[in-house]
Amino acid sequence: MYRSLPTGIDEFPELRSLSECLYVDKTRQIADLCSLLLGKQPQLFLSRPRRFGKTLLLSTLQSLFLGERHWFEDTWIGEEGHWNWDSCRYPVLRLNMGVRNAVTRSRLEKRLVDRFVDAADLAGIAIDPVPEAEIVLAQAIRQLYKFHGQPVVLLIDEYDTPITESIGQPDTLPEVMSVMRSVYGALKDERRRIRCTFMTGVTRIAKAGLFSGANHFRDISFSPAFNSLLGFTEGELQDTPDLRQAIADCASIAGCPVSDMEAALRRHYNGYQFSRKNEKVYNPYSLAECFAAFSESQGVVLSLDQLPNAWAQSGTPDLLFQLWKARGARTHDLAYTHGKPTLAFLEATNYDVTKPNMTVLMYQAGYLTLTQDASSRDPNLLTGPRPLCLPALDARCVKSRSQPSVFGLPQSGSETDVYGSVAWLAGG
Repeated sequence: MYRSLPTGIDEFPELRSLSECLYVDKTRQIADLCSLLLGKQPQLFLSRPRRFGKTLLLSTLQSLFLGERHWFEDTWIGEEGHWNWDSCRYPVLRLNMGVRNAVTRSRLEKRLVDRFVDAADLAGIAIDPVPEAEIVLAQAIRQLYKFHGQPVVLLIDEYDTPITESIGQPDTLPEVMSVMRSVYGALKDERRRIRCTFMTGVTRIAKAGLFSGANHFRDISFSPAFNSLLGFTEGELQDTPDLRQAIADCASIAGCPVSDMEAALRRHYNGYQFSRKNEKVYNPYSLAECFAAFSESQGVVLSLDQLPNAWAQSGTPDLLFQLWKARGARTHDLAYTHGKPTLAFLEATNYDVTKPNMTVLMYQAGYLTLTQDASSRDPNLLTGPRPLCLPALDARCVKSRSQPSVFGLPQSGSETDVYGSVAWLAGG
């Protein structure tokens, strides 16, 4: 019996405790990430689309910095000499900023305070829940530092959620931005007690709008070294016996050769590229859901054109529809008039919540991706024939709660269709 990719599990200890669950070993890249965090880049930020494994990555880092070596058996970093389990052990404060529907300042503050108190409790300390979220966060860092006598490793998930949830709400957004500036300002005030900070999210919000000048987060979202830190490469699928067996079982259920199943999976899920490195990655959530659908088919034959669109159906891009509607865009008005973005533009452009650039947002959200032309060193490479493309078939079948019609992306990968689809995104 082979191990399967888990669905619905994003905690590293839970995943590793289940013998039937497969962990695709990313610890060599994680060690490289930690070398930066514990060295010359103690503040790092990584942007990836939703359901790409960001929470699991933070949970893995938490276990690593806490010195929970037993969870890393049979991994690269668990081998002798690959990690210093004594000197690299630190207290960890892990925060999830994923507060949604906080329509007032007081409600947002309360929900953040509750999350900070809970995070401190899980870290083994008790703090007083005063109304100001930034004070509670500072207390948590100080008390954890005092209790252990060591600086704290800070892990932050969904840093941008309260803000992106408020975009398009002019009465709410300024209050939310004010609260989040204060919260992230606490990191500057407590920097002597913080060993390093790693932060993840979907959007790359403009630093000037959210962080003070003293918070120098290095953005590794476009770094070739971490292109495949999240997601699975073709090589990982071929080199992992459990994944090869899962593909073979899917082929058997579909009644097709393994090579045909591999090609279908590649076409449907393997389309994401996040750097100049010529390396595509599979969406891990979609792949896990696909394997689960085949294994649970109960003898029903599934064909290659029935692969589930799990990623597209798991989330609703209502924000994109709202912004589209606000622009007065029309699906039949597809003139691309603003020119094609360069990779340098994508790398340099953070998301301005007051003037959203929809091309950048669509890329960050996972509805567009780089093409393999990104392996070029030319900073203007995205002016080539296909600078951006749809990542995979799975990403094209997107629907919204507020607008049940299909998102409007074409089923063809041609330049005309790609840029026709994002014509309305280029403004701003």
